[in-house]
Amino acid sequence: TLKFRAKFVNPGPEDLERDFLITYYMDDDTVAVYEPPRRNSGILGGKFLERGKYKKPIMEKARTSNDLQLLKDTILEKIQSRMVGGPYTLLRAFRRFGTDDAGNITFDNFKIGLRSIGINESAFPDELLRQLFRLYDNSGDMKIDYQEFVDHVMQDRPIAANETRFSSRWLRGSDFYVGAVIQFMFPQTGARTQEFRILSADRETLDMMSDNPAEFPKSNVEAIAAMLAETLGENHVNVFEAFRNIDTEGKGWIHPEQFGHLLKAWAFDFG
Repeated sequence: TLKFRAKFVNPGPEDLERDFLITYYMDDDTVAVYEPPRRNSGILGGKFLERGKYKKPIMEKARTSNDLQLLKDTILEKIQSRMVGGPYTLLRAFRRFGTDDAGNITFDNFKIGLRSIGINESAFPDELLRQLFRLYDNSGDMKIDYQEFVDHVMQDRPIAANETRFSSRWLRGSDFYVGAVIQFMFPQTGARTQEFRILSADRETLDMMSDNPAEFPKSNVEAIAAMLAETLGENHVNVFEAFRNIDTEGKGWIHPEQFGHLLKAWAFDFG
């Protein structure tokens, strides 16, 4: 197994301190995401993403009139993935965002609740979220009863895989490395989680990836150096001149931080 620590790429203020543990199982190419609980934070913790095979979204297709159905399917998929503790697991989680004693939620708390179960609400226009909110708000008082919301969602049916907004492929081990941005797509519906940035990996994972450069080229120093040399050569970069421009004092070397800035500049110029 490969084990990584990650955070949301674009977290809201309430998500800044959330951490996630991503586990990739090499024997069957499945992935699971666990969120450790944090005391006095309001974060429940637990299984964020059930172990299973997920896809990597590649390119967005043209938007269609099915956006509302896609949003409903996304919510349904996430609910089903969180039902390991029974059908009221999600209900209890949403109640943490209640605005009154009756356990109702406003539109703003509705969006927070969706984010807490891994729905990337920024992928949907705000008006589309309001449209769905009004669909579930039978009373028209701009509040939704939790049980009514769950009942509505569970009546929806997922769309076919070929109706998803993104082209995709199955996730593989080489997609996971320190610094990578990962997003998980559900193969049945095309629903996507928020994006995660991998911050670190445990020692066993790092050793395994470094020892197998053919499988994990972005985690092996020699493989990275070879790719860098090839890219710089293809783009006719004078490396000596680049280093000399940085080494203004003629020391014959540059600081690691300066080298990091140089790598970032090359990445921007040459991808």
